[in-house]
Amino acid sequence: MKKISIIIPIYIQSSLNYLENCLNSLEEQTFKDFKVIIIDTLKNEKNQVVYKQLIQRYSHSVVYKLEHLDTPYATFINPNDFLDKLYLEQLMTTLEKHHVNVAITNFTLYNHQTGAYAFHIHKDQYAENIYTPEQWEHAQVEQKFWLNKCYAMPWAKLFSSELFNKYITSIEYSDLLNELYQLYTDKQFKAVYINDSKYIMRTEYPGEYEQFSFSVKPIHDSLDYILAHNSSVARFGDGEIDIIAGHSIPYQEYDAALACELANILSQQSTPNFLVCLPDVFEQQERYQPFTMNFWKEHLIKFSDVYHYVCAASWYGSTFISRPYIDLVDKSASKQYFGKLKKIWDNKDILIVEGVSSRSGVGNDLFDNARSIQRIICPPKNAFSYYEEIAHAIRQHGKHKLVLLMLGPTAKVLSYHLSQEGYRTIDIGHIDSEYEWYKMGAETKVKLSNKHTAEFNHDEHITYHYDSVYLSQIVYQIGKEHLPEKINEQKEVVTVIVPVYNAEKYLRTCIDSILRQTYASIRLLLINDGSTDSSAQICEEYAQQDERVFVHHKLNGGVAEARNYGLSIAKHIDSEYILFVDCDDWLEINHIEKLHTLLKKTDSDIAIGNFTAYHQNKNTFAFHIHQNDIFEKTYTVAEWFKEEYQPQWCLSQCFTVPWAKLYKKSLLNHIVYPVGKRVEDDYTTYKVYLMAEKIAFLNESIYFHRKYENSITGHSSLIDVYPLESIEERITLLTLKGMDISLEKNAYLWRLTLHADIYKKSGNMVKYKEIMAKLHLCKC
Repeated sequence: MKKISIIIPIYIQSSLNYLENCLNSLEEQTFKDFKVIIIDTLKNEKNQVVYKQLIQRYSHSVVYKLEHLDTPYATFINPNDFLDKLYLEQLMTTLEKHHVNVAITNFTLYNHQTGAYAFHIHKDQYAENIYTPEQWEHAQVEQKFWLNKCYAMPWAKLFSSELFNKYITSIEYSDLLNELYQLYTDKQFKAVYINDSKYIMRTEYPGEYEQFSFSVKPIHDSLDYILAHNSSVARFGDGEIDIIAGHSIPYQEYDAALACELANILSQQSTPNFLVCLPDVFEQQERYQPFTMNFWKEHLIKFSDVYHYVCAASWYGSTFISRPYIDLVDKSASKQYFGKLKKIWDNKDILIVEGVSSRSGVGNDLFDNARSIQRIICPPKNAFSYYEEIAHAIRQHGKHKLVLLMLGPTAKVLSYHLSQEGYRTIDIGHIDSEYEWYKMGAETKVKLSNKHTAEFNHDEHITYHYDSVYLSQIVYQIGKEHLPEKINEQKEVVTVIVPVYNAEKYLRTCIDSILRQTYASIRLLLINDGSTDSSAQICEEYAQQDERVFVHHKLNGGVAEARNYGLSIAKHIDSEYILFVDCDDWLEINHIEKLHTLLKKTDSDIAIGNFTAYHQNKNTFAFHIHQNDIFEKTYTVAEWFKEEYQPQWCLSQCFTVPWAKLYKKSLLNHIVYPVGKRVEDDYTTYKVYLMAEKIAFLNESIYFHRKYENSITGHSSLIDVYPLESIEERITLLTLKGMDISLEKNAYLWRLTLHADIYKKSGNMVKYKEIMAKLHLCKC
């Protein structure tokens, strides 16, 4: 039985040009106890003739199929590469000497065109180091001696057959990277690293386009393809190639899982549903500015092996659909490029997923032809760490929308997987910077002062301007990095109190609507009133995600007790205002901003908004305000009490409920919600009005109130809905303050009649007689 299996996978046809040189280097090895396995992933029968002609000259055995290994050890060699004659002996001796199951060595670069070797390890730097999985994972970020590349590539490693048979199941390059990553993740190995370079990696700059086995469509053709097929898109640039090769980039640290995902996507053949794009730099580079041309030449010299081994498709779209201006020498076609781009989102509902500094389309008309715009805001760096949360947010908000992704390498992975779930996702990258430069007629990459600029990756010296339209578009924010102007522009703090009880079905909708408010200077108090479902867990989850959220748990005592508890805590918070929200309701995104603006503009003590009812059982909205009904009005307390029983626009309910109101906190210092009462707000809200001097009202629906058939106003006894005790107390207090009580008298008589009728029908004659006595006295 041979000791080592040497596996040579053929990924591209051009490898046959170098295979003989690779086999010659094996024939010259001082360690002879091995067999060679050539695997042609191209599945080209004609190639078998070439292999047979080659191996007739060699003494070692050659087979063509990878099965369960029958040798103690295995290694991979790229057919383009070749070996120093001591390579196998060095790996085998070192592995057995240290009793490990993986031996890893470094490499030397060989430029085929010039015949020059690039040595990055000197003889006096030779070393043998033992690595635990954790130490090797740490070493992969080291650029010294190109350790990061040694970590990522499958070559220059000798595996024990136990490891190999457990982890290596496919020879496809993207699968191989994934399986190698899984080996590292499972930490089932102990490695020896040899800081020597007896593996020779061939690299060359492909001077002609046809030297690669794929083609790249130009920008116009790529855009036409997207428009014709409504394709989703993933665009690969130099940053993604860096990640695949094992490097970090300014806004994304190297992540092995991300590298494997990218390599897998890049190996895919484009389809009408999903277009994979590469830079259009493999020919006619004179189209680009000198700096750009030189950059890509150096890039291709450095990473030609990645393109050769990973790019398994026959053709790609152009990555430069989002770079159609600044780098081009001839910019005459840029207007047409942008025109086609805008057709992609013309009259569509779009969801922009971007970093906190990106602000794509802000200050220009790039997306003005879209039907609507919503945004998910993500951290500006290392977005892949938040992949699952970002994907979840897109699934929540991206249905039936065009999703535009501006998240670097993470955008490619999101686009690929979500497109398979039926979402249309386009990785559009730095299109905003390109459009800004195009609009200003720039000849060089000018730094934008108010948002992120392509290639200016550290986001320094940005002055963020308050933009209410942009803020109103935000439906979800990920991470704790707040939008800068929200804190800077809005100093006054609003304490939002939400009593929570068994609301797991709707609680996230409620909390999300509060945290995404355009007025972000808030402190959210979630008062968990002894919930028995997952509500408490949901509250704690939000508290960990957003520093503005505070959770307090108490034994169940009802909504009135929970509001009182929240008010007792709010007294110790440095805030100016109080806002109540019911845990199954939700807010318009500018709810707080509109109430705060109205309160400040009118110098009022309370700002009140209107609402829309959502009937849960019927799944319908009850709109009672039309566009031409919207108005603002300021009232004295006496004037506002005259609206208490006004049915138009549901003013009577607006008057009574505690929500959809921004209160000056000082008004609530002496307010206590009555515990045990079914409609505690009927006893309480009017008292807050009596504490005020001026009240402002906005007749616009900015609050959504969820109603149920079994709710207090929908099913319970009308005696509980319209109690006598509360209105009797109200009449007493209004009389003592010298206010007009004529409306209250009429309302009181109506309630007395209602109670009398209910008690008579139920046979409770004692209560019926008590009510009739009061009615008689009122009419005397």
